[in-house]
Amino acid sequence: KSVPEILQALLKEHRVLDYEQRIYHEHLPREYCVQAGDSDHYLHDRLAFEEGLVYYFRFDEHRHTLVCSDRLYVQERIAGGPVLFSAQPEGDNPQPVLHSFRYSENVRTARQTQRDYSFKRPTYDQEHHLAGEALEHQDSSYE
Repeated sequence: KSVPEILQALLKEHRVLDYEQRIYHEHLPREYCVQAGDSDHYLHDRLAFEEGLVYYFRFDEHRHTLVCSDRLYVQERIAGGPVLFSAQPEGDNPQPVLHSFRYSENVRTARQTQRDYSFKRPTYDQEHHLAGEALEHQDSSYE
């Protein structure tokens, strides 16, 4: 099974019915998958992380839906107009306000090397190299 299929089966086992997958890319089946003492929640998070999946909760009047996707920006806009900012919120505000905001940037590698091991072919060299593409936005001082 592929990771999205494994996650869907895991949630079905726990009777999580309000679940939606927004998968836009192909996810190949895994040869094997080991839980190794992990809780089901940790297994879900670990597999999602390894496969590059994100999840969030969508709330409405009748249900709370867990949405899982392989794209980062799949959340819908919050209805109701702009969100107000208040650095010092006081008591009960008549409407929701944002009281803190933190901006951050990340630096990521442009090249990667992975080594793996297969119990079916232990002598096979599983060292793979990958160089990133479309890196025009990357500052050359990081190389």
